[in-house]
Amino acid sequence: AWRRVFEVNLIGGAVTARAFLPVLAESRGYFLQIASLAAITPAPMMSAYCASKSGVEAFAHCLRAEVGHKGVKVGVGYLSWTDTDMVGGADQDEVMRELRQRLPWPSNRTYPLGPAVDRIVAGIERRSPHVYAQWWLRGMQGVRGYL
Repeated sequence: AWRRVFEVNLIGGAVTARAFLPVLAESRGYFLQIASLAAITPAPMMSAYCASKSGVEAFAHCLRAEVGHKGVKVGVGYLSWTDTDMVGGADQDEVMRELRQRLPWPSNRTYPLGPAVDRIVAGIERRSPHVYAQWWLRGMQGVRGYL
């Protein structure tokens, strides 16, 4: 399971980016990689997920530096616990549910999908280097080394 998390999150995103780079360069396009609050702050019971999402974030930052001269913009999207099937599945697990309940506000709640999608779409339209699906995630960047 640990390896699969890396294959899906990190390798899948990198392979997709590499496949579309020629078209992105030709169109001076934009590519958004989806990271997570897990890339910003570590969490127990989530080592594979946190490490893979940190890798996604690092890959996107490197890719931005590599292809920026071609007019390609690369962004990183950050989401907290958003009402998706994955989060719903985590809530079914007793240990994960208890872990989430012990997290401090605002990271201990599930956020509706609609507003998160709206923020991501707005970030894509602006070709933003960082897109935050929940308002408070931007502030987490400044304290990430202390968490």
